[in-house]
Amino acid sequence: MMNLKERNDWLKLYEIAKDIKALRPQEYLSDFEWLQYESKKYEETFYFCIIELFGEINAIGIYTSEQLHRFYELIDNDFPSYMMLNYQEGLMCRFDSREDTLKENRALIKELGLRFRGTWISFEHLEKGYQPATLNSVQVNKMIEILSNLYNMLKQIKEEKLTIDFEAGETLIRAFDEEKKEYVNKIDKLLVPDIELRTIIFEGQEKKRFKADVTKIPKKNMSIEFEFLNYFPLSLKDVKENGRFYFPKIRFIADHTKKLMYEGDMIDKNNYEGEQEYIDETLDLLVRFFFEFGRPKRIYVRDIETKVALQEIADLANIEVTIKSKLKVIDEFLEEFIRFNGGR
Repeated sequence: MMNLKERNDWLKLYEIAKDIKALRPQEYLSDFEWLQYESKKYEETFYFCIIELFGEINAIGIYTSEQLHRFYELIDNDFPSYMMLNYQEGLMCRFDSREDTLKENRALIKELGLRFRGTWISFEHLEKGYQPATLNSVQVNKMIEILSNLYNMLKQIKEEKLTIDFEAGETLIRAFDEEKKEYVNKIDKLLVPDIELRTIIFEGQEKKRFKADVTKIPKKNMSIEFEFLNYFPLSLKDVKENGRFYFPKIRFIADHTKKLMYEGDMIDKNNYEGEQEYIDETLDLLVRFFFEFGRPKRIYVRDIETKVALQEIADLANIEVTIKSKLKVIDEFLEEFIRFNGGR
């Protein structure tokens, strides 16, 4: 049960969301026209977009720069539906039906004494590897600060009829002016910094030994599919962390040419002391595959994150890494798994 401060924070957040809805931003912003907010409090940049459905506002997406890159990866690729949660991260304000509102959020709305007809307002936290969840108290306060500033931006756009050339890369940026000691809005170029993706690297003599060993393995005229960084949305009752269900990672090696599955595991992170232990074990598995079946000419991976992670290993082994949003053999296996388990 929430305390008085938590209750008041939630009610304040709901009032801000209602005020934003009343501005009808879907009438002057299209889907995925981004607004940018530089938060002095959180020392972070946030990006907003309005998602419209049938002429009404359906959601507000709030992303950091890293989360925005992941989101663009989602909309630029044709990932299978069950893999999409790997590319959806951030905070969401939803304007949806009761049936599409999370069960936890329906209970929260009831506890707050709020009433909705038709369109229900709710808030979600999306994080890779976890089911969508309602906000915690820290996220509620962050959302209050963020949406309050979004309201200011939307109000100015509407009242002053601002013309922003989104197609030319413009946006409205809200940032703190140190001279004026207040937040100001200005039309400028949308700024999304590049992000640094993790590469699995070898150090010194280890690199030389790996290259010497792996290049001795005969190179075969085959291509393989490799998946090890993404999660599969399988909800297991005994895998909870801080009250949230988390998903298993999938680790598969398949022969793309012969359409054969060689290795297949669903990984519970609690079986490892940390991410590095899992990575080390996975690399050992991949190298053992090379020794047993030969060095492939190509490795198909699902996304840029996996490609970058493997790039140094692939370069040392003289193997090409190619991105395919759909991995035929692995996806056929996962789709059969879903059918066998009743569409979960």
